[in-house]
Amino acid sequence: MKVIVDLRNQLPPVRDQGDRPTCLAFAISSGHSYQHGLRSWLSPEYISYFARKKIFTSDIEGLSIESISSTLSSIGQPYEEQCPYMERPARFLKKIEGTFKCMSVIARPDFENIWDYINNNNVAVACTGVTRMFFSPKENIYIDDVGEDIQGHHAVLLIGTAIKSNCRYLFIMNSWGGQWAKRGCAWITESFFNKYASAILKFEDVIE
Repeated sequence: MKVIVDLRNQLPPVRDQGDRPTCLAFAISSGHSYQHGLRSWLSPEYISYFARKKIFTSDIEGLSIESISSTLSSIGQPYEEQCPYMERPARFLKKIEGTFKCMSVIARPDFENIWDYINNNNVAVACTGVTRMFFSPKENIYIDDVGEDIQGHHAVLLIGTAIKSNCRYLFIMNSWGGQWAKRGCAWITESFFNKYASAILKFEDVIE
């Protein structure tokens, strides 16, 4: 495999979201840290709490990409130490001054577009369906199987690109801990992306 871009060493370490439906908050937090040039975590607890308030969703439901994009620019995120992630959702949080904020844009999945975007040393969040094979990727590479049905929906961070035998791959960072795939990261094929990805969030200018 010829790796073109691999940004994992410029990102905060992989974390584990646990049993909570916070994959989108984790993917956003890691990408947002990268956008600000930080190697430390920004708080997924904080952005999850205020994004939920925007759409009045319950603690057991996942977030919408629209609400979390809006929260990213309007409310932002503090450092993880200022609002630590908890085993159960926070019932009340006060707003913190001096948060990190960033503009973002939501787009339909377009492999050519995201391929060029990542190759320019950017990261992006992908909302995607997951299949049975996604839970235990073989040899750290998830290869699309056209016979696989979607088992659920998930969000990951796209952090790299590679080519092998004329097949293009995207490198993803997951939020299921370092025991998943290879230290929490894996490769997905172009065909997997085209079949299962449903939305993309690209990070834009930071807000000072």
